[in-house]
Amino acid sequence: MDGNCVSLNETLSNPALDTCYAVDNNDKSLSLSTIENKALSMISVDTKPSLCVKSDYHLIWCDNMKETLIREFCQSECLWNPKDKNYRCHRWKKVIMSQIARKMSIIYAVRVTENELLRQWNMLRDQFRRAKRTGKDQWRFYDHLLFLDSVDFNKDSTYWTE
Repeated sequence: MDGNCVSLNETLSNPALDTCYAVDNNDKSLSLSTIENKALSMISVDTKPSLCVKSDYHLIWCDNMKETLIREFCQSECLWNPKDKNYRCHRWKKVIMSQIARKMSIIYAVRVTENELLRQWNMLRDQFRRAKRTGKDQWRFYDHLLFLDSVDFNKDSTYWTE
């Protein structure tokens, strides 16, 4: 599964507007919420309060959000590099994830949870590993994730829970 998904599997990004979409999996409704900056234009589900977190809702990440996430992870080696001294410190990683989630929520005017960050990161990292293995280095985020070449991942190396 790649990181571009609507209804968790298809992308609805509109490159002309650089728009992101979120989907309510129960009724598949979408509603537009425009922000002045085109790069921050978002479509979100208005059927529930914005602070309500339910498993039926998944944030659909636009390319700008993915690039921001990659940049934040790159700067926080403890989240992805097993050789980092804080890699095994779950409390520290949770603090870093919380800071990234808060920062991205402010930048993109949409609630980004730690679970959504981790979910998206795992999809991006897995897609990078597949692209590298198959030689498909034309994937949009391949070059952004080349910092991962410095570590050798085993299957579960970046999956962590509290």
